[in-house]
Amino acid sequence: MFIAGIGVSLFAPVFLSLHEGPNAFWLKMPIAAVTAVSVATAVGAWRIPGTIRMDIRRVAAVMGWGTASALFLYALFYAGVHGIRLVWPEASGPISEVYALRRGISTARMLVLLMLIIAPAEECFWRGALQKLWVRRWGHSIGIGGASALYAAVHLGSGNLLLVVAAGLCGVYWGLLYAWRESLGINILSHALWDALVFVWAPL
Repeated sequence: MFIAGIGVSLFAPVFLSLHEGPNAFWLKMPIAAVTAVSVATAVGAWRIPGTIRMDIRRVAAVMGWGTASALFLYALFYAGVHGIRLVWPEASGPISEVYALRRGISTARMLVLLMLIIAPAEECFWRGALQKLWVRRWGHSIGIGGASALYAAVHLGSGNLLLVVAAGLCGVYWGLLYAWRESLGINILSHALWDALVFVWAPL
């Protein structure tokens, strides 16, 4: 439970402080993500691979599955968000709150933080460390479900129900993807591309 506690203690305060504005989020989130991975590494919950195979087939698999899974998840969210807006017009409010985080930050900086720091660190911590640990201890159902639930729970401080639900859905999706393909490379690329699509290239 130590790793779970680290996740809550580092990530929950980031979302509790969203009222402080975008600048606070873009400062605190990368620090929390990198710190979480560093602690997980220090206690042996996650290890930096000693050797990384870079053969053409492996690279092609990572690129292919990572890109395809990101596009599929984006398509699901695109349909879901537009469907929610049709039946619940007030949903535009919570959605706009999420996109308010884009104010006051350059596109280049946002992409660097999302794709090179936040997404990789989150996948290494939530899937590579916590989920892997819990799957070994309690099996796939509890491991994936528990890690995904905690991933969603740290977003509760935002007070944005749609953000919490979206985080939970993403947690389950990337949790299943990691259990299926057993590749953090695929997960990292999927998460990074999805973040870039949703926040920068094709906002919902």
